[in-house]
Amino acid sequence: YSLGNFSFIEAIVLPPEDILDSGTVENGLDKTIAGGRLVTKLGNTKLESGYIYDGRIYAHKPYLTLQGNLYLDWHLSASVSLTAGDALTDLIKDSLVITAGIYSLASIGYDGILNYRLETLIKPYEKWEKYSAGTDESESYGIYLYPELTYSLNSGMALILRSFFSPLDMSAAVIPGFSWNVFQGFNLLGFATFGIGEPSDTYAWEPETAGGSGFALMIGVSVIY
Repeated sequence: YSLGNFSFIEAIVLPPEDILDSGTVENGLDKTIAGGRLVTKLGNTKLESGYIYDGRIYAHKPYLTLQGNLYLDWHLSASVSLTAGDALTDLIKDSLVITAGIYSLASIGYDGILNYRLETLIKPYEKWEKYSAGTDESESYGIYLYPELTYSLNSGMALILRSFFSPLDMSAAVIPGFSWNVFQGFNLLGFATFGIGEPSDTYAWEPETAGGSGFALMIGVSVIY
């Protein structure tokens, strides 16, 4: 429902699969997923707020996000997942996730464009110190970074450098790659992944897990028609 330029309210309802499996509404209605969102602008800043109820796990999931431009495009978001059983403060601590990022581009050389992006994932109540080597820990760290550089040429070739970086244990997955537009709608893709870290780190060249590897290679095609 439109509220004016750049503003609207939207609702969504996803019927549960159990209704289709059982053939009766009574056996599956409580698994419904439903919610909505509000999108508007506050000055030059886009505001989006929403809520969804996930009947599959009986969870209430509100979120808030801001997006704008201060020379660089930026965004900031937060969400939680609230279920029955625990105190509200404990639920917030366990599920609070904050994401943020900046993005921009610049002309480089005669026909090149450099896109640069930095995003971060923050879980304020997770661990903020490096795990000791040899410990069996399943919790995640409180912060991760995701930088990316893409250099695009008018010839249809794009060189890409991405990374997943864990600053608390100083490990990273470095992902160089390319995308080549051979002809309209058809692209060749190639990526390699290198883990840089000790065996107990988040991104390791020789992970402690059995069968793990710090190297991966992907080659593929993308077709748009």
